[in-house]
Amino acid sequence: MGEPPVGAQPGVGLRDWLAQAALPLWIGAGFDPVRRLFHERLGFDGVPCNPPALRLMVQARQIATYVRAADDGHGAAGATALACMAQVRKRYWRADGAPGWVFSLAPDGTPADTRRDLYAHAFVLYACAWSYRLSGERTWLETARQTVDEITTLFGTAQVGGYLDTVPGQDGFRRQNPHMHLLEAFLALVEVGGGEVYLDHARALAVLGMRHFMLPGGAVGELFTPLWQPAAPRARTGPSRAMCLNGPGCWRNMHGWRGREQVRPSCVHRSSCMRLACAMASAPTRWPCAMR
Repeated sequence: MGEPPVGAQPGVGLRDWLAQAALPLWIGAGFDPVRRLFHERLGFDGVPCNPPALRLMVQARQIATYVRAADDGHGAAGATALACMAQVRKRYWRADGAPGWVFSLAPDGTPADTRRDLYAHAFVLYACAWSYRLSGERTWLETARQTVDEITTLFGTAQVGGYLDTVPGQDGFRRQNPHMHLLEAFLALVEVGGGEVYLDHARALAVLGMRHFMLPGGAVGELFTPLWQPAAPRARTGPSRAMCLNGPGCWRNMHGWRGREQVRPSCVHRSSCMRLACAMASAPTRWPCAMR
């Protein structure tokens, strides 16, 4: 990217990149106006090079990025993102006649992979939250409410807390990552006025995280056994995940966590540039598949 100019304000280069490069690229070359869905990836020439199926998580993450960008005054793609959200709801939700959102669609629009994926469902909730914030349409709050009910039914594991990663299961492990994004989605629903019930869901995930995800030395575990024991030696760790519980705009700061005492939020810290940067960082890049 090169060195910033002397005297440049922190974040200016990032904001310029978002407004002038990343956001226009993916709402232009990265969007299919015929299907009204986002492409999975682009080549360095800007031409779509899609895999055989379009994954739900890619659509939901891109929608969340653009509705949040529009809400923060970055770009004018909010209407396109909301139209995409309506298409995603129509095509992915209960597309096979069963509860939940299918994992991916084939080029002809039929379900390609009907498994249910917690990570993708978390981003559906996040997209619903910011779609409601931008549009004011209560359809998105109702969609979120029904999706949370389906998440509880499909993925819930009451005996040990938390949720399954996928249904049907892909292996014998449980992962922190989708829970982190689900916590983020619940907090977004609280922030946009979705209701106190989402604060209860967020509390439960925060307690789960503090109890099981935080490892000695301050790292956050990634891979666990079904009973939430670190899955050594394969267990990965990373400090960045702790931001959901400890960083600016996190659970503790947003919701007044003081030891065991939890109070209702009085204000919400917002950092628009940083949130957009995080959203774009988790969205598909030009050439690889979107990574989790």
